[in-house]
Amino acid sequence: MIGEDLADLSPFYDEGEFARPCQWAPRNGDPVQAGSVLFASEDDVTGAHMGAVGRTTTIRYPATQFEGLDEGEAVQIGGLFYVVRRVEAIASGLECLATLALADSP
Repeated sequence: MIGEDLADLSPFYDEGEFARPCQWAPRNGDPVQAGSVLFASEDDVTGAHMGAVGRTTTIRYPATQFEGLDEGEAVQIGGLFYVVRRVEAIASGLECLATLALADSP
């Protein structure tokens, strides 16, 4: 069944058209980890005038790639640093979706 095996999604995680390189330096001092993530960033709109009030930024990645990535950790994507706000398992636990906020520095 499609989606039950991460191999079905592996072409999306190959750097190029869909994926972006990401680095994570765990707070516990473990070595820096690198991998490919699916990056999405879009404006949040609300109110009568539908004005932009913020930005929602997420990364999606194989669950085995950044094991231990958690709230408050920092990741680097495209030269910018982001703080992880939330991590949740998706796709029957094969992948994770992390919500990010732009950070000033690592």
